[in-house]
Amino acid sequence: MFNQNVPRGNALRFPQDAPPPLILLVDDQSVTFRMLERLFRGEQWARLAYCQDPAEALQQIQTLQPMTVLVDLFMPVVDGLTLLSQIRAIPELNDLPVVMLSSEESPQTKAQAFEMGATDYLIKLPERIELLARLKSLVGFRQAARDLRESESRYQLLYAGLRDAVFIAQLESGEILDCNPEAERLTGRSHEALIGAPITQLHPAEEIGAADAPTFLERLLRGEQAGELSVAAPSSDAARYVDITAIPFEQGCQKRALLIYRDVSERHAAQQTLERQVTWRTAELSDALQKLGSEMEERKLAQAASAVAQSRYQELFNNLSLGVAVYRAVGDGADFQFVDFNPAAARLEGVSRDEVIGKSVLICFPGVKSFGLFDVFVRVWRSGMPEQHPISLYHDERVHAWRENYVYKLPSGELVAVYQDLTAQKRAEEDLLASRDAVQKRLADQQQVCQALQQALPGALAILDSGGVVMSANAAFAAQLGRDMARIIGQSIDSLLDLGAAKAYQQARTRLSPEHPAERFGDGERFDGAPDWMLRAVYAQDGRVIELLLMGGPDA
Repeated sequence: MFNQNVPRGNALRFPQDAPPPLILLVDDQSVTFRMLERLFRGEQWARLAYCQDPAEALQQIQTLQPMTVLVDLFMPVVDGLTLLSQIRAIPELNDLPVVMLSSEESPQTKAQAFEMGATDYLIKLPERIELLARLKSLVGFRQAARDLRESESRYQLLYAGLRDAVFIAQLESGEILDCNPEAERLTGRSHEALIGAPITQLHPAEEIGAADAPTFLERLLRGEQAGELSVAAPSSDAARYVDITAIPFEQGCQKRALLIYRDVSERHAAQQTLERQVTWRTAELSDALQKLGSEMEERKLAQAASAVAQSRYQELFNNLSLGVAVYRAVGDGADFQFVDFNPAAARLEGVSRDEVIGKSVLICFPGVKSFGLFDVFVRVWRSGMPEQHPISLYHDERVHAWRENYVYKLPSGELVAVYQDLTAQKRAEEDLLASRDAVQKRLADQQQVCQALQQALPGALAILDSGGVVMSANAAFAAQLGRDMARIIGQSIDSLLDLGAAKAYQQARTRLSPEHPAERFGDGERFDGAPDWMLRAVYAQDGRVIELLLMGGPDA
């Protein structure tokens, strides 16, 4: 059950060296955990953990860091709603999926749970297929959100810390979509003034002389001209020069360009090149994360248990937001005629009350039998026992919608069906699954672009894991060390640097912290023409080191 090998297909995917995600059950009755173990038998995508004492549950959640928590509603000392409020009071646990388990089907209880931050509410225990599908979806969303946060933190840190000016622009129009702080310093303009301006207007033609700046940049953006050009920097200081490098890429259906402006004033005067590394981020990823977080909240379902009693209260009937239809049996249950139809039902079905009163349900809604609701009418009319018709798709030539019905019998013998339209929620669920796939694709695209940019930069750059092992490096880094790339990847950085630089690296590593994530070090001598190295740590939200960035060269 705890096998770390994840099934193929639509199964969840996690790092190969990580155990399967943990699901924690908090319930004072151990029989629930035994039943849950049986439901999970043969599943390899998740592990189960159990906390029987609700008073210790919060500490267990913070210690075990589960991907999803199942909480029983009724427990002694600390009930499920109290534990839910304690979880939501901790900012680090705001996005932790919490599923309430209960035999209580009261709409008021469900509504209270959702208002307090519950992700889902299940009548324990649901069918195995439904339970596993819901939990797998919640775990997948949590992992996607976690990956996005760490990716955003990593790339935002790289983006803001660059000493090269970076612009992201529309490929066709040249409109600037984003830029980093170095771009503001280079141009002498604020971020607000640059956003929306054409990139081609940064260089008036007279500053270049024979070359026409807008024409050159337009060709660069369209991919008709590549390489670098030394031109006057787009600022009031005409003595400064920059090299321009353009990298076109696609983001969704949009064609965009990444333009790197490197200040080469010193190289222009003394033929020295300043080396930089670059990354990018876009507002669309932030929007995607916010959308993912907002859409992770499951729909809130409030059932109408007994909206109409023995005598129907007309005010409640007319103002109830749920659809209500009252029927009279005809021919010993062979058919049912409409007796009453509230305004909400008329609005949902797109018909007036006068169009259905006194008519057969089989004529007004010919799909009622294939929908399964007609059989519910017959059973409730004959037995007198209320029955719920689960969420199902109703369709005929006029109506195509998702409905959930609750049917019961009045003392007068009439049937009452209380229902609501869940079409919007169903479409939202489909859109949510599609958005998750889109976010995962964007993450993969972002990693490819980042790798391409890393190799395109002349500056030495290596990305290390938290233990100091080289995960990736660019050609400039290999050339800096005078080694083949195949002999660098997977090696400890200590074994690649000379003795003095390795010792200085270890000392710099001990001085890093979330408040001081970057440290410059050197071995006291020029290392292949580069006196210094820059070591920068990328931290996760919980303070752990995600990876290390090692940059080498002059003014690293």
